[in-house]
Amino acid sequence: MITGETPYTYLDTAVEEGTTYNYWLEAIDVSGSSETFGPVECTWNGVLPTTYALYQSRPNPATGAATIAFDLPEDVKVTLTVYDISGRKVTTLVDETLQAGGHDAEVSGLAPGVYVYKLSAGSFSAARKMVVLD
Repeated sequence: MITGETPYTYLDTAVEEGTTYNYWLEAIDVSGSSETFGPVECTWNGVLPTTYALYQSRPNPATGAATIAFDLPEDVKVTLTVYDISGRKVTTLVDETLQAGGHDAEVSGLAPGVYVYKLSAGSFSAARKMVVLD
């Protein structure tokens, strides 16, 4: 049984308008016992985002590669940059004008450690933390 708050979120950025999707959540505890919740049925209606958003990288912590998703309510010049914990720029994932909508970028090849990724889009700016394990 899952107790406490339910902070579970999932962002599927590869959906098609008008298509219905079913999602399940499988919770596995430290002893290996599992419980499945769902399905939850969702249909994307094709509405573009109305606000800017930068989402938590997934998975987090990451091993190997991670995906960083973000929403843009308008066409805008975007920069998505990854920094190490000391503030040194590690890599720039996006540096171009993108159309309004949901987007994601993949980051890989990072050494184990704590990183901060920052999205700058027009006058919007946001940052989040990402952990990379061996």
